[in-house]
Amino acid sequence: MYFFFLSSFINYQQSKNGMILLGKALLRMQIT
Repeated sequence: MYFFFLSSFINYQQSKNGMILLGKALLRMQIT
């Protein structure tokens, strides 16, 4: 779980779409 969050944070640093990726990730965690 921590590694997934870290990878999402790296994506946020590398891409302006990182916020969208984090949003989708949070939605997926809430659904599942």
